[in-house]
Amino acid sequence: QVYLTEDNGAGVFYRYTPTAYPDLSAGKLEACIVAADGSVTWGALTDPTGATVPTREQVAGATIFPGNEGCWYDQGWVYFTSKGDHSVHGIDIAAQKYTLLWKGDPDGLGVEGAVLSHVDNITVDAGSGDLFVAEDGGNMELVIITPEGALAPFVRVVGAGHELSEMTGPVFNPSRDRLYFSSQRGPSTRDLTEIMPSFAPIDAIGASGMQAGMTFEITGPFRGVATTQTETPVTEVPETTIASPVDTLVAAAPGDDDSSDDDGGGAGVTIGIGVAAVVAVGGVVAFRKRRIDGASGENTSGS
Repeated sequence: QVYLTEDNGAGVFYRYTPTAYPDLSAGKLEACIVAADGSVTWGALTDPTGATVPTREQVAGATIFPGNEGCWYDQGWVYFTSKGDHSVHGIDIAAQKYTLLWKGDPDGLGVEGAVLSHVDNITVDAGSGDLFVAEDGGNMELVIITPEGALAPFVRVVGAGHELSEMTGPVFNPSRDRLYFSSQRGPSTRDLTEIMPSFAPIDAIGASGMQAGMTFEITGPFRGVATTQTETPVTEVPETTIASPVDTLVAAAPGDDDSSDDDGGGAGVTIGIGVAAVVAVGGVVAFRKRRIDGASGENTSGS
């Protein structure tokens, strides 16, 4: 099955079941319906093409997830985000049970940079079960949500040229010892039209000239990465903790500032020391109880 998000203010969450996997040319498209008790059912669309009626309007009672963005599958759960309400969602596929994992409220706090707002792309560290959630807006952070419910900023992109950008595409390599992410409209050494001559209009994505984006790599080890030890490794909670961060400039755990200037022009990355024990300011975080066995996650489709 393939799960799809819909980047629309009235977007819904879809499930596609192909008739003969891996051939995706024919199959059944359904919209997610979440009941008050969290149970999940799926309603079939009458016209998956949306030629006459938008797909999001074809299933009565379909749950609206405003501004659906990133989507990721891992160990029997599908995770996705909705930017419009600063929320991170999870569905236990076997149990068909929905959980609201994070609900941000930067407007209520009056703090644009509150921890984990304007959520966008998402990935999972399969070794630890940590969710890595990128911000589209907010203060350009990649934030961790652990299976136990702890939440902390992991990395922030700073520097000139990133003011109108967003954090995108977090993903681990297969061996889980490297993490990649991008500043979508970060400064570049080549003009955007030089890279994509046929792309127009540039204004459609809010980028122009030398703003073709920038990709970063962080080397591990990360929490939960397998070692050669025969004993079961234990991840200790860092001694340094962060009390009730309101502005994530303060919230980022003390660590090395790996900022550097390069040909791209003043890009910097501030890295914390891992997952600190924090009070989730700016929202409500839920616990996730699920089996962590080190299986690899799989990406799913998203708008």
